[in-house]
Amino acid sequence: MNTATLQRLGSAVEAIHGAAMAPETWPQALACISRLHGSDKAMLVSDPADERASSLAWPCGFSASAVAEWRGVFRYRDPWEKRASELDLRAGVAAIDTDLVPDRELLESTFYCEFLRPLRIGRMCTGRVFDRNQATHTVTNLSIYAPRSKPFNEESRDLHRLMLGQVARAIALSDRLHNTEQQLAATLAALDHLPTCIVMLAPGGEVNFANSAARRLLAEKDGLMLARSESLRGTEGTLRATCCRAHVELKLRLGRATGKCPDTSIRTASTTCVPRSGGKPALILHLVPLSESSLLARADRETAALACIIDPASQTRLAPEVCRQLFAFTPAETRLANNLLVAESLQEIAARTAVSQLTLRKQLQSLFGKTQTRRQSELVRLMASIATTP
Repeated sequence: MNTATLQRLGSAVEAIHGAAMAPETWPQALACISRLHGSDKAMLVSDPADERASSLAWPCGFSASAVAEWRGVFRYRDPWEKRASELDLRAGVAAIDTDLVPDRELLESTFYCEFLRPLRIGRMCTGRVFDRNQATHTVTNLSIYAPRSKPFNEESRDLHRLMLGQVARAIALSDRLHNTEQQLAATLAALDHLPTCIVMLAPGGEVNFANSAARRLLAEKDGLMLARSESLRGTEGTLRATCCRAHVELKLRLGRATGKCPDTSIRTASTTCVPRSGGKPALILHLVPLSESSLLARADRETAALACIIDPASQTRLAPEVCRQLFAFTPAETRLANNLLVAESLQEIAARTAVSQLTLRKQLQSLFGKTQTRRQSELVRLMASIATTP
């Protein structure tokens, strides 16, 4: 990814996790996601026929009348939606318009002629945030729309797949934080089972609580760690970056989020990247201040802010046993497939793992043969469809 795309990606992740804390900001988050694709129209919507939870519908770039028209009439004439339902897309799988419906079929449809064309829409990149196999969430889609002149491509698909995972985690986190207002103890237990690393920060910046995922990551002392001191009573320690230069920036951001920083009276949310060793992708740290009226902020172990730590390298992983049963992958081939999932090139993998590029190319050809794929992008899409979040 180029620098501009990385900056937009960081803004999108920050906005998504901000929406987890304040759902009314989903339109702004969708605008950030749209900009990743050079677009200004998006929709996050759940299936209104699914009664397992309340219906979700957040548009971006659509008028209220267009949304009402789509939901009332044209959704049921949408060939993209119909085909996605027939394929029963799984959560985390992204698709572009031509994957679903041939151009000619779309252009001849009533949906395109009467709804899309007046809105100057002719392209879509979509994916399932949640599928029908989730017991606690309705079927939910995240879709980006663009004019006919701006087709989506493989990079669009890969970016969208990353966003699907982030949105799913944000919605899950939002659900659990909503329950916080009902029962603090139950929420702490729920946070402890989240795959996302969650840390609660006191007004002085000390860590009041870290869920299991966060404790495991911090115990590695690679990028971030807990610094303990005898002077800190009743806390787990302070959050510290293992790189001295990064810690200076981290300390400033922690102060601004918790109110400890003397140069500002307004606590602010922010997102930063924390470098790690060994060529691993940087951790993404998102800091969100809590309002004083929040139950967490008034709890016995008062909390001023939440920190969400995202490890790009562990968002989705392939279980060795699953790979062995489905494709007869060797352990080395599974490791290569997992490295390809986090968008590393063979050259980068070779440099980090000390395995020669020649060996990696042979393993890649074996992966193609065992999965009946021909290109690396096809292989990654297939692997993403069976990967799980640890």
